[in-house]
Amino acid sequence: MRLFTEYNAAIHRAIEMQRQYLTGLKSGQADAPRVEEVESANEAQKAARDAYLKHINEHGCGVAT
Repeated sequence: MRLFTEYNAAIHRAIEMQRQYLTGLKSGQADAPRVEEVESANEAQKAARDAYLKHINEHGCGVAT
């Protein structure tokens, strides 16, 4: 459950960073996240996803029998 919670949080962080970035671009905000920060959040989300899927594959968690 911990890995799923971390994955879920990473998804929300990535979405929020993208939202802030696009809002900043639209309104010209100087303090909006930079594209590198958005990419970093996306990479963190992918790493959390990979850790979650690896755990599921190794332990058979969440697989209906």
